[in-house]
Parts: sequence; C-alpha cells; structure tokens
Amino acid sequence: MSSLLDALEGLDGSHLPEALDAAASRLGMSELSIFLADLQERVLLPWPTDGSEPLVVDASLAGRVFQRGTPTQDGTGRWWFPVGDGHQRLGVLAVTLPTDEPEDLRQASRLAGLAGLLVVSRSAYGDKIVTHRRLRPLSIAAEMRWALMPPRVMASPRVTVAGILEPAYEIAGDSFDYALDDDRLCLAVFDAMGHGLTASRLASVAITSYRHSRRIGLALVETYRAMDELVAEAFGDGTFVTGHMAELDVASGWLSVLNAGHPRPILIRGGTAHELAFAPATPVGLGFVEAEVGEVRLEPGDALLVLSDGVIEARSAHGEIFGAERVGELAVRTLAGGETIPETARRLIQSVLDHRGMGLEDDATLLLACWGTPR
Repeated sequence: MSSLLDALEGLDGSHLPEALDAAASRLGMSELSIFLADLQERVLLPWPTDGSEPLVVDASLAGRVFQRGTPTQDGTGRWWFPVGDGHQRLGVLAVTLPTDEPEDLRQASRLAGLAGLLVVSRSAYGDKIVTHRRLRPLSIAAEMRWALMPPRVMASPRVTVAGILEPAYEIAGDSFDYALDDDRLCLAVFDAMGHGLTASRLASVAITSYRHSRRIGLALVETYRAMDELVAEAFGDGTFVTGHMAELDVASGWLSVLNAGHPRPILIRGGTAHELAFAPATPVGLGFVEAEVGEVRLEPGDALLVLSDGVIEARSAHGEIFGAERVGELAVRTLAGGETIPETARRLIQSVLDHRGMGLEDDATLLLACWGTPR
C-alpha cells in the first residue's frame, strides 16, 4: 500500500486504475478490474472502459457484492470486493489473489477501501470520474442540485442515513440534507415548487438557508422562520417550498420534527409502518404564521422514512398512485429481509420507477434513517 500512496502525488483521477493495478501486482494479485456504479445505482460500469459489459446491479454477483458490501468469490476463483468511502457505496473491485488466506483477503479489502477513498478525493479535482458514472448528460437544473448534495449515505455506530433523488438526470426541485455532530443528527427534505432551473434555484436557496441556520445554532422554528423570510424576499409572488426539518438526539432517541406542508413521515418499528401525524405548518415562503415541533421517542432499530409527494403520487399507466401505505410496507419487508439502509432506499425508489413505468411527472426523494441498530 505504501507504494500506491507514494504514487499519489500529482496523480489525477484518470490514472487511478493503472496505479491501483500496479499496487495489486506488487501484492501478488492479478487481473484487477474496477466497476463504478452509475448515478442511479442500476448498473456497474467498467473503469476504465475496456470493452467489458456493464454489470446489472440486480442481476449479477458483482451487484450483490455492491448491495450487501460482502466480499465474495466467483466461480472462476476471482474475488469481488465492495468499493466505497466509508459507508458510501461506489462500486466493486475484482481481483485474483495469490491465495485465499486471511492475510491476502485483508490486503485486497484494504486495496478496495483505498480505491473508494481515492475515487471520492480525485473526483473533486477533475471531471472524468464524475462523468464516467453518468449514462447521459445531466440537465442544468440537475447539475445544480447534485452540486449541493451531501454524500448519499452516512453511518455511525448509532445511526445510518441514506438518501435518493429521482429522476437523477433531470432532478430540479427536490433536495435532502443532513449533518451529524456529536449527539445531534439534523435531517431535512425539501420540495421546491415548479420545474427546471427555477425550481433548482429555489431549492438551492432553501438548502443554503437551512445549512446557515443550522450552523449558527438556530432551533427548528427559528430555522423555518429565517427560510420563510429569505424565500419570500428572493422570489415572492406566492413561491413556496414544502419540507421536513428534523433533529434526532442519537444518545436518547428523541426525535423532533417540523413539517412545512410536506407529506407525513413514516415510522418503521417492529415490522410495522405508520405515518407520524405532526401538525403541519405553512409551506416556506408564504408568510410565517406559526409552527409546531412534534416529538416522538424512537426505539432501538426504528427507522424514519421522509419522502416527497413525487414518491406517493407517482401514477402507473393505469392511473394507480404508489401511495404512502405501499412504500411503508415495502420498507418493512426489505428491512426484514436483512437489507441495509442504503440498499433499502435504493430498492424503494426503484419500485417507484417500476410502478410508474415511464418518466416521472414530479421529482421523487427518499431519506431513510435508522437509529440504534447499525445496518
């Protein structure tokens, strides 16, 4: 590994695969291949493109490694390892090892972990890694949205968070955000009215206002009031943003939620799902009247699902809406089947897309958080 670290100085993202292959060779490994997940996490794309076919996440051994995060040996003797930055899933690495002894497996796992860190760090200095994971160009509005997004997955020993945005290449008005500091986890989902660039600008103002208030220590109601004033001042004319802002004390499990005209969040507990009927406030930007903060104490293993109306109102070709009840039941079944929080979020949004069967009429966002039991 030290030889790879020595080679990093001045190395840009486009040359990472060669550097990783050279490091593998020095460790006695051979036939190294890397596949990165596309923006929607549906396929794993060979990196660099070498004529290999993309691997379907839901229909390949490599995809199962990506989903579960567990190294697996295939029928040819090659080992497949998850590539990620901490708990953020990025792709998979395949390599032939000199032996199947624990030390060789440990070295390959470290190499895959280092590959994930390098993919993230080098993505900030160039475009090749970023564009490689896109199957087509983003709209300007979507480019704006993704530029302000936090990593889609965050995990600590006491809490796991995963967020998903669709349509990934045209997303405009939906956003999510989170921050974990000490025992305080902040969560937010916003849905800006309209479509295209105007909606993306509006969502950017909401997210930036939220982060500013959070970082100067404002409480939820004051955060809501400041955002309401800013949106009204910047846009006016009845422009609004719906959303949820929540804070979780990860030491005690106490959850505080402010609902600004958004669909109700769903609590998943003990194999059941039910909506949390906190009193909604007026959407942000329409003039602050009053806002109530609802509270509930989570139990270990509870999961909170916050979603935008594009999820529950997605209609099939026959006009059937997806509905909050369906998404709650799917979440319960997927988690009960042993899937992780990130994989559960991915499967939920894929179910929405499959139900729709065509392009979404509205942005659809999911934010799933689990407290007390690492997933």
